[in-house]
Amino acid sequence: MLLHIFLLLNVLVPSTCQGIGTPIRLADGTGTYGRVEVYYNSEWGTVCDDGWDLNDANVVCRQLGFESALESKTNAFYGPGTGPILLDNVGCVGDETSLSQCSHPGFEVHNCGHGEDAGVVCNGKCTPIRLADGAENYGRVEVFYNGQWGTVCDDGWDLNDANVVCRQMGFESALESKSSAFYGPGTGLILLDDVGCVGSEILLSQCSHPGFEVHNCGHGEDAGVVCNSTSIRLVDGAENYGRVEVYYNGQWGTVCDDGWDLNDANVVCRQMGFESALESKSSAFYGPGTGLILLDDVGCVGSEILLSQCSHPGFEVHNCGHGEDAGVVCNSKCTPIRLADGAENYGRVEVFYNGQWGTVCDDGWDLNDANVVCRQMGFESALESKSSAFYGPGTGLILLDDVGCVGSEILLSQCSHPGFEVHNCGHGEDAGVVCNSTSIRLVDGAENYGRVEVYYNGQWGTVCDDGWDLNDANVVCRQMGFESALESTSSAFYGPGTGLILLDDVGCVGSETLLSQCSHPGFEVHNCGHGEDAGVVCNSIGTPIRLADGTGNYGRVEVYYNSEWGTVCDDGWDLNDSNVVCRQLGFESALESKSSAFYGPGTGPILLDNVGCVGDETSLSQCSHPGFEVHNCGHGEDAGVVCNGDQGNAGTIEAIRLADGADNYGRVEVLYNGQWGTVCDDLWDLNDANVVCRQLGFESASEGNGNALYGEGLGPILLDDVVCTGGEDSLDQCGHDGYENHNCGHHEDAGVVCNSDSDQGNPETIAAIRLAGGLDNYGRVEIFYNGQWGTVCDDGWDLNDANVVCRQLGFEAALESKTSAFYGPGTGSILLDDVYCIGNETSLDQCRHPGLENHDCGHSEDAGVVCNSDANEGNAETIDSIRLAGGAANHGRVEILYNGQWGTVCDDGWDLDDANVVCRQLGFESAVESENNAFHGPGTGLILLDDVDCIGNETSLDQCKHPGLENHNCGHSEDAGVVCNRDANEGNAETIDSIRLAGGAETYGRVEILYNGQWGTVCDDAWDLSDANVVCRQLGFVSAAESKTSAFYGSGMGLIMLDDVDCIGNETSLDQCRHPGFEYHDCGHSEDAGVVCNNRIDESDYSSGGIDRSTYSPPVGDVTIRCDAWSFQVDIPMELVQGIDADRFFLSGNLRDSSCRGFENGNSISINSSLDDCGTRYTMWCE
Repeated sequence: MLLHIFLLLNVLVPSTCQGIGTPIRLADGTGTYGRVEVYYNSEWGTVCDDGWDLNDANVVCRQLGFESALESKTNAFYGPGTGPILLDNVGCVGDETSLSQCSHPGFEVHNCGHGEDAGVVCNGKCTPIRLADGAENYGRVEVFYNGQWGTVCDDGWDLNDANVVCRQMGFESALESKSSAFYGPGTGLILLDDVGCVGSEILLSQCSHPGFEVHNCGHGEDAGVVCNSTSIRLVDGAENYGRVEVYYNGQWGTVCDDGWDLNDANVVCRQMGFESALESKSSAFYGPGTGLILLDDVGCVGSEILLSQCSHPGFEVHNCGHGEDAGVVCNSKCTPIRLADGAENYGRVEVFYNGQWGTVCDDGWDLNDANVVCRQMGFESALESKSSAFYGPGTGLILLDDVGCVGSEILLSQCSHPGFEVHNCGHGEDAGVVCNSTSIRLVDGAENYGRVEVYYNGQWGTVCDDGWDLNDANVVCRQMGFESALESTSSAFYGPGTGLILLDDVGCVGSETLLSQCSHPGFEVHNCGHGEDAGVVCNSIGTPIRLADGTGNYGRVEVYYNSEWGTVCDDGWDLNDSNVVCRQLGFESALESKSSAFYGPGTGPILLDNVGCVGDETSLSQCSHPGFEVHNCGHGEDAGVVCNGDQGNAGTIEAIRLADGADNYGRVEVLYNGQWGTVCDDLWDLNDANVVCRQLGFESASEGNGNALYGEGLGPILLDDVVCTGGEDSLDQCGHDGYENHNCGHHEDAGVVCNSDSDQGNPETIAAIRLAGGLDNYGRVEIFYNGQWGTVCDDGWDLNDANVVCRQLGFEAALESKTSAFYGPGTGSILLDDVYCIGNETSLDQCRHPGLENHDCGHSEDAGVVCNSDANEGNAETIDSIRLAGGAANHGRVEILYNGQWGTVCDDGWDLDDANVVCRQLGFESAVESENNAFHGPGTGLILLDDVDCIGNETSLDQCKHPGLENHNCGHSEDAGVVCNRDANEGNAETIDSIRLAGGAETYGRVEILYNGQWGTVCDDAWDLSDANVVCRQLGFVSAAESKTSAFYGSGMGLIMLDDVDCIGNETSLDQCRHPGFEYHDCGHSEDAGVVCNNRIDESDYSSGGIDRSTYSPPVGDVTIRCDAWSFQVDIPMELVQGIDADRFFLSGNLRDSSCRGFENGNSISINSSLDDCGTRYTMWCE
């Protein structure tokens, strides 16, 4: 029987698949600069510099992920490359997203050599600086900004500024600051003016200045410096790496590598202005130097400022040669830092690393660490270090943990730590700081005016008035919490001080937050006496005021000053004065001014006299007067007012409530003019709290608290400086500054604890109970007794005790009792120990215990609970959707959609049963693995589930047992993940863009695939000849001769794209083989897979044109042919070929090979082949 099937398949294979952009890299530089190389036709090659400019460089840098380019480089600035020259005459407009989109004559079309290789310098955020028209260590200062070099104006230019410039350039310090274009006038832009460095900054751009290109000068005022050149440099490398050379006694010399380590390298790098060292290098890694060997046996602790401060046997004392010259690789990144969810001087510490902000874990966090943070942010020092997410938990990455600062570091990243993103904590441990922003005071005046004194090095001292003006006064007043300054005073206006004179020639721009940030020649550097002591008058937002012995809208005027209420004398008292009083109290205006003690004589001090208001002031203290307590009258002349109370009840609180606590305690909020708002804690005390509690129906208050003890409120702050006598019926009857008139933030929201009726007659009754250091339904147990909060010791603490706590808090029951300060140690009193509850008590104080404040434990034994929040009753809470993130279609971090927000699942108790439910819910057959510890990276935002416990037959994750949605005790470092068992060919959702062999030759090498814009390797787990055949045929070869394992062709770099590949052998592409998913692996590059392919098909065998099935003559029966541009399959029903073995069918065309034989495929015989294997014109023969 002879069966002929004629197939004519004419195929045109495109020469290039142009994607989003040709791959690009920078060579022989660092991450931000180097020689430009592009990848084309399986090779890296260079770019010629003909026409190369900043537009071209901008495209390269943006394609690499940088903001922009700083410079374009020509003439093989970073050394000549090797291999092909791929591009020439590149002409970019500048807005292209890939270099290949720019105009050029075509790949490999050029008329140049490698001596013209192009390069770039990308903007890595640190502003470059140089000295012009001088020498290595002196000249005119020029900075690089927005693609151009420009000069710096000399207004306020001093040695502090020069020191920053010199240290940024790698010198030890500055010898002189130069002005008036000492090194000649520059040209072009003037980029900086009014620079005010404290002197400790790392970069000139970190000093105060009004902004780039903001100036009022010409090039005749260009600034310069002379730097101390007894310094250090890196040679035969680049800006941030090379051979270490030091300057001594007029000559440069090398450093021997005996004992050279990362501590030594850190000192070198910090001395040169870098953040830290990445590596120490030895054995003349950057080539042997010449000349002197100046140092040997260097032993740095790592905290030294200069290499010369490290131990060594002396200059020019050594026992080595230049073959042992030491080198370093410095970390060229500047790590920014910020405070979040607080205010200017306090908050959660966050650092910026690798393009993202992240938090710092509080393990080992102390005042030394906080001091480094505060100084890095420009404050003098830290007041407190905060832990346990004091300012709320952050989101996203946790970047640092186990930070250990000595305290003298300049940057937080210079402190010891195990590395970025290495941690074992969650956001519940985010660290915070409170920085000292109040190291300044006013003396011999009053609260808002007086002689300025600053605190430095343990002592108070004055400020000299040379150059003292309103800009300087504004900085002082804002630093002290006032809105602004009204006046700067000089010539010891408030009397001469004594002791030290700490500052002189202060030059503030006015936008600084601290006086110490303004330019000055240094602390204790002055040429003046105390007769020139400077002072200020600050704009006080308002002195507290009230009406006495009347009703809400009329009465005797009383003001609060120096902790006392006092009256106002009626000399000159008129309607203008009364209008100011009434508006300050929240009324629209005054109806009358009253004199001669109309509402009865007051008692105590007479605080104001001869008040003269224009009428538009916002506070009575802003009106003219001779000073507080300066008067010539008695109480028979006490002034009063009648305010207009008919305009919308302007001065009355409509309601009052306690928020974020319980019935009898919480944050005080008042309703005024249709809005709820908070009360500031300035002057807040038990008298004020008593008025609030009685207004709410309680007998009295047991505590008035501040500092947002019950959390920060939202919306307006309605009252400040409230001063109650305690007998008022309503908070609005107390003295205050007026509605919405305040100088505070929500971190100062006031709260109260009211005495409830249930506590009467029980001498040892817990007034309140709360959970701290967790969330609503779990945390450290704290109770309120005798005016203070305290913890409970865990001796004998069990589920019975936890049940009582949870029911007392309104929950149904407890899920867990926690011991050993599980939610962090508390502070203050320990109020209970050895608690023994039966479990049916209604309050913790009904349980047996030895007495309140009777204990033998510490806060490391603080007890906690997890309460059942009834989240799963009746399955009221259902998951809206589920997805896998941070992986691929069949593996990743589990995320669920609930209440309109995506969130993660914690890995506590997470196992294969749980993973099976997730995978089936996503449409997969089952799970292969459950993943813990944020295997697919930590998520952000909410954590929605924890302690999930599935049987395994549920159809949705929300049907499994769990303590409730949003009820957890974990961080994103514990996010759960899964690997689902997928059908290998399902939709072919993930495809390889390209494949290549590396580290070998055309027919053999390490297998690398291009996926999602990046090349990566394949792991050798289960790698065999079937897999290798697929690779080789995909590359155009006949078949594979061998499969190679264990990185036979060398270890690759970058990503590992595939692992556990399992090919049948007839697939046309590696991504059609079974595998667990892209970038999912458990191997290293030492297991990279390789292949040896049989020779390639002769290209002359190919025809041109598109696919053509014009010749096709099947016999009787259902013979099917399936083909595409790369492969085809022929299926012949068995009924046509009964009795003939499948392998007796084969294809014959331009190529005849046994690999083209048929195989049994169910009810048919099939031949499945790549077009390369068996030719493009076929006859099927049956032997």
